[in-house]
Amino acid sequence: MVVASARSWQTRRLANSQRCAMGVRVVSGAVPGFRTRWRHGVATLAPGRIAWRKGFLGTVWVPPWAATLSFSAVPLDSSIREATASDLLRGLRTDTVTFKVASGDTLVECAVMPEAIQAVLRRLAGVDEGA
Repeated sequence: MVVASARSWQTRRLANSQRCAMGVRVVSGAVPGFRTRWRHGVATLAPGRIAWRKGFLGTVWVPPWAATLSFSAVPLDSSIREATASDLLRGLRTDTVTFKVASGDTLVECAVMPEAIQAVLRRLAGVDEGA
């Protein structure tokens, strides 16, 4: 697994932000607005919750008319992995890291850039970044 250990300016910015570019797909179960195909957008993160809006790939700008899809998210341990060949064929970038979250009985897979993974997981877990 590739995770940036150096704290670059981008990593610090992501650690202090509640928003990041994120791909989302449903692995099993159902979340209204999502399917098994990857959807790219911007996630606003809160402890145990993801509010996702369709945005432009690779940016955190969201059109004001984009609908927000919100769901509970409990990160699953040991689910972090690099993008596979089948993920790449479905539209993920080669340098993407994916992780799974449980939303009730539903399993959702999320994809973020490697430099954002630690900040995203800490934010979802409710861990204070200043600790």
